[in-house]
Amino acid sequence: MLPFHLLALLPLVSRVVSEQKSSKLLGERDAEPTERMYIVATKRDSQADVDSLISLIAVKPDQTYDYAIRGFAARLTEEQKKKLEKDSRVAYVSLDREITNPSRIKDELKGSSTYTEKELKLSTREMTTETKSRNSKRKRFQRLRFRPKIGDMRKKIQRNAPWGLARLSHERPRHTSYHYFTNAGAGVCVYVIDSGLDQSHPEFGGRARLVRNFSTDESSRDFHGYGTHVAGIVGSATYGVAKKAKIFGVKVVNRNKAARLSRIIAAMNFVIGDAAARREECYYGVVANMPIFTEFSQPINEAAQRMVKSNIFLAVAAGDDERNARLASPASEFHACTAGATDKKDVFASFSNWGSMLNVLAPGVNIMSTTPGGGTTIASGTSQASAHLAGLGAYLMSIGQSTSHLCDSIAQIAVKDAVRWTSPTTPNLLINNGFR
Repeated sequence: MLPFHLLALLPLVSRVVSEQKSSKLLGERDAEPTERMYIVATKRDSQADVDSLISLIAVKPDQTYDYAIRGFAARLTEEQKKKLEKDSRVAYVSLDREITNPSRIKDELKGSSTYTEKELKLSTREMTTETKSRNSKRKRFQRLRFRPKIGDMRKKIQRNAPWGLARLSHERPRHTSYHYFTNAGAGVCVYVIDSGLDQSHPEFGGRARLVRNFSTDESSRDFHGYGTHVAGIVGSATYGVAKKAKIFGVKVVNRNKAARLSRIIAAMNFVIGDAAARREECYYGVVANMPIFTEFSQPINEAAQRMVKSNIFLAVAAGDDERNARLASPASEFHACTAGATDKKDVFASFSNWGSMLNVLAPGVNIMSTTPGGGTTIASGTSQASAHLAGLGAYLMSIGQSTSHLCDSIAQIAVKDAVRWTSPTTPNLLINNGFR
């Protein structure tokens, strides 16, 4: 037992230790960041308003936007944020966030669209159990509004094509040839906003290049292969829909498979401006493919709307979260052309988002395409579906179709009621290039 005089000191020692702990905890709280990144949009399309607001709160913006939205992104204190929210010139102040794995590519097994017997039995409400009759007469390509108008109209057949390509030029599944016009994609530029692009891949034949890096990486390398894979579906020689299109990679996903919303918007802003400057080079039109997706975001959706209104055909992924695409961006943007995924048996992919926000369905399970380093790989996702859609948009524009209302026109010539196990609200329209 301690001597009495030492026992008397214990309360003092306890108090000192307690104060030290308290001081440490306070210090930790003080060390927490007092600023957070926000996206600020103005009501008017006025650069003067943006400049004035930046001066008002005395910040150095991380990004400024003049096309996608009118505004900026910056780190703000709570006081600065409240000051902006009270300003009549401000439309909204939206918290920026980092999204991880925004263009998820599923491996061959995870990308399976196979349903269990239990899922099939429980699918009465969420999915249609039977396809409608396919016996209705279909108009041939030449009788539709998609009649070729320009370019090299010789028909070409790619034998032993990837199943996704073959599916685009036939009424029914299980074909192995891809039928198309040789002008496919010529005179059209396609921007792929993703993880980068291996521009030296021989499948691109010098038609692809990375034009801008908005990720936090100093390197422009495609570390994960997302961007290279979807770009290959859009326009590579063997695996691409639009085999003569120019492909411009815009990197937003970093080596950690993450991207900030503010930087994605910056990429969208760049595409609008860059596309306008390339009208002579992209003389038949411009396509943008956004295989990335996130939770609903007003700034992302507004930027997507601006892209479409800038005469860019925007193909986006529905998302891979097995839920209503209304909850995802940019899939929920009305003006974007949103694609859900299907497999080679015309079964709706189990991972795909669904609902009325989808415009069409496209191949997205076990898709072979390009990968960095000159190779190929198989991957699945609505990212692959949107890449088929983007490629089809470029293909159709290269044979004389207008960008205006192109998504509606693609839906018009799609194969109807071919896909099984779609939800009742999902448009059962499988994309087709006009050949049957």
